[in-house]
Amino acid sequence: MKIFITYSFLLLFINFFFGQSAITAKVGVKSFNDLTLKIHLRGVYESKITLLPLTGTNALKPIVGKSGIKNGETTILSVSNAQLPGEFVLRFDYKEKETGTPYPCEKHIFVNEQNIELWVNPMYCNNNDSSYFQKDEKENTVFARFTKENGKQKEKLGLLQNFLMNYDDTQSQFYKQGTEEYQKRRNNYNHWLKEQATLHKALFVSHTFGFQYLPQIVFNGSETARQQS
Repeated sequence: MKIFITYSFLLLFINFFFGQSAITAKVGVKSFNDLTLKIHLRGVYESKITLLPLTGTNALKPIVGKSGIKNGETTILSVSNAQLPGEFVLRFDYKEKETGTPYPCEKHIFVNEQNIELWVNPMYCNNNDSSYFQKDEKENTVFARFTKENGKQKEKLGLLQNFLMNYDDTQSQFYKQGTEEYQKRRNNYNHWLKEQATLHKALFVSHTFGFQYLPQIVFNGSETARQQS
């Protein structure tokens, strides 16, 4: 689930969770040059391509775009420095055939201080085998790795949490051991988040990791009370 939030609130949240040093490491330092997004299109007859920022006065409004890009062609979009760093929606309105109806596909990307090159089949723009960046691309590559590992860790925690939420004998020793195990794993997970943010502090995407933070859950009381906690 995507969180649409103002950039200023994002910085306040990071300051609370990671400390001021995490913010000033890179977010406050920007390139003074516009960046380019080079897109190699394949797999469709043609496509319109637009770029929409997720924050700022132009949030979810196209800031740059090209129309009539044919299969096998390459186009370049220029991203203004005023929009950087940021997360964007790269939207494809593509026709599979010349007489076909345009269909949309949206891909979320991060742009910071690096020109981006993307090979993409718009019909499957969010599949790794049909949409990939240049080998030395940093922001989106790190975010993809983080998202994959984060999903694995949260899945395990979610299973344990659901079990504890629905367990009826909350006074048993078994339940107590389960809650202790959950808290241990939750603490380990939150520590992992901080480690990842520190490891990749030079990248803009590292400042989004804190949104995955798991707060403490009170497992005492009735099932309804536990669900509401």
